[in-house]
Amino acid sequence: MKKTALILTVLLCLAQSAYAMLPLTENNIDAAQQYGVERKGATTLELLAPWTIYDRKLTNKYGLGEKAVVYTPYLMAALDAQTAAKNGTPADLARGMSVAKDYQGVLALAVTVSSPAKLEPKNMNIRMYQGTNVIDPYYTNLNSAKQRSMEVSSDQGLQTVGVWDQQFFVYFDLTKLDAQRAMVFAVTDQYGGTREFVINLTKVN
Repeated sequence: MKKTALILTVLLCLAQSAYAMLPLTENNIDAAQQYGVERKGATTLELLAPWTIYDRKLTNKYGLGEKAVVYTPYLMAALDAQTAAKNGTPADLARGMSVAKDYQGVLALAVTVSSPAKLEPKNMNIRMYQGTNVIDPYYTNLNSAKQRSMEVSSDQGLQTVGVWDQQFFVYFDLTKLDAQRAMVFAVTDQYGGTREFVINLTKVN
């Protein structure tokens, strides 16, 4: 019995990882919607967890869980179905396909960075690295900004400063990248330095 359960678990994991690069089909979108409906009681953060990547450098003294969320077509259909389920509305396959298609061929990321000053895309260096291939985003915009207080060390000792946690939406042309290989999403500004998020699209739906 335990052996059968183990085999089923392995097969499920393989099936989940395979969704990453599958084409948009009704079966795939239906699976995404089922995923969202089954998690209608989860918070958005909980649902996004498998698609969330954290800064591997951790050198920004203002940072507090700086992260990037990879918005795939599968995830968008799941989010849409979860929202519908929370409102007591059944998932609609046609709507799920429409939502997912908007993200086909696009590598869409929501990145949260922290700094003592409000940032604008023009003040940041945002790039995707994949071997010798370096790609700039074709569009970046500020989605939200919230301020908090934190203590940071300085020459004068601990000081309380206001820190902005800002979320940017960043879009790359996926056709310029090899979706089967790992890539590094780098975000740099003068206050927080460089953050690096390692993305492997073969390991997310």
